[in-house]
Parts: sequence; C-alpha cells; structure tokens
Amino acid sequence: MNKFLILFLTPLVAILLIILKIPALESRIEDINPNAPFYISIFLICATVVNYYVYIYSPYKRFERLAINKWNTLDEQIKRISETYSNYGELSFNLMIEKVTLCYAIEPEDVKETINKMSSTKKKIWTAIYKTTFLPFDKKFRLIGKVFNIIYQAGNTPVDQRFKITRNQGVCGEVFKSGSRTRGVSLKDADIIKSFNFNPEQIELTKDLVIVVSTPIRIVSKQINKQKFKVIGVLNVESKSPASEQLITDKDIRWVFFRNIEDIANLYRSLI
Repeated sequence: MNKFLILFLTPLVAILLIILKIPALESRIEDINPNAPFYISIFLICATVVNYYVYIYSPYKRFERLAINKWNTLDEQIKRISETYSNYGELSFNLMIEKVTLCYAIEPEDVKETINKMSSTKKKIWTAIYKTTFLPFDKKFRLIGKVFNIIYQAGNTPVDQRFKITRNQGVCGEVFKSGSRTRGVSLKDADIIKSFNFNPEQIELTKDLVIVVSTPIRIVSKQINKQKFKVIGVLNVESKSPASEQLITDKDIRWVFFRNIEDIANLYRSLI
C-alpha cells in the first residue's frame, strides 16, 4: 500500500486533474453541482500534499536524523576506546569504502621498463602518449577502477586527504581482499613497508605512523538457501605514538585491542 501511495498517487492525481478539465466531463459534473469541479480539485491537491508530507518528506527527515545519530554513536564508542588506550598515545580512526574512479595512477610500476620491452614503433607511440598527457612513468595508469575513499574520520591526527589507496596496497587492501580477520603491523619494520606496494608519495604521507590496524566491514548478502558475507569497506586505526607499538607486540593487549576495533566495525555495520 505504501509503495502504491509513494509511486503512483501523485501522478494519478495529476491525471485526474487533467481529466476534470475535459469540457464534456466538466459540464456533466457542473450539472450535478456547479462547484463540484472546484471541490474535487481542492481535495485532490490536498491529498497530493498530504501524501508528499507523510510518505516522502517525513521519512527523509527521519533518515536524516538517523544518519546524524549514526555518526554520533560511532563518535561515542571511539571516544571510549581512545580513553581506554590513552596510555599508548593518540589513536586515529577512519572508515574507507571503495568507489569507482576514472583515470587514476596510484599503484607503482616501472612504465619505462615495460615500454622498453616493446617494439620500436610501439615504444615511440607509448612514450609520446605518456609525455604529451603528463602521465607518471612510475605508476600504473587506469582508465577506470576502484579506489578507497574515506567516509569517516575520528582522532586528532586524521589521514592526509591526498592519501589514496587501492585494494592491492597496504594492510587495508590485504584485509579487504581476505575479508576474514583483523590485522595489525608495526611500521618500524622496513620490510613490512616494502610489502605494502606503496608509491613514493604514499610512503612519504605515512612515514610518521608507528602502527596500522585494519579490520573488514562485512554485511550479510542473502541468497537462495544460503547467506554470503560481502566486504563493503575497512576500518583502520593508526597511531604516531611510539608507545602504541605495544598494542601490536603484546599478545594479550593485542587480542583485546583487536576485539574492541571489531566491535566498532560491527557497530557501523548494524547502523547502515
């Protein structure tokens, strides 16, 4: 019933108003009551206004308030966890969701080496393309793909807005693809950073971080006779404090810390 009122009542009222203006029908109605067309028009207009308010405007305002409350609820939970681990330094939280992106170059690649392996004709063509379009020779160029976008941040040291990352990079990408567990690393290990597949700009923007922890945000995708989990994003926690490394290296602290981060991810999932 609600679906009918939302989708069909307004256009139906508009059609009825037009029909009432057909001379033959209008004259017949006036024979019954001279003011009948006016009364009917006023009734239909009022019905349209009430339908719009009840089924469109009011739900929109309600969902708007729920959206605001969702972020407030997350803020309160994150504030509580930040206070719990305040002895280990400041923590920063961010939620990342993949978004389709056009024409980007993020993942590192030695394009010059690839071009040099081509035939002389192709080599000239592709070299000219890269030079005339100012494409970087040290990154893969993609016409279309998916890049993580930050939709929420909390903490005093937010991620630099210039920082972009794909699912093929970092702890964030690894957790997103596996979708099964939380992972945290200490960035004091140079070999760990090399495994992130970062370009020089990404390395520069993350050089002050001491730890990174990522956990997948999964929703249940219902299918016939079964349920399937789908990863829609990643919750990341970072810190620049040297003391925060203990949150990763101490097994007992790490287990509880990871459970707290997963609780936040589950809270976000329950609010969407």
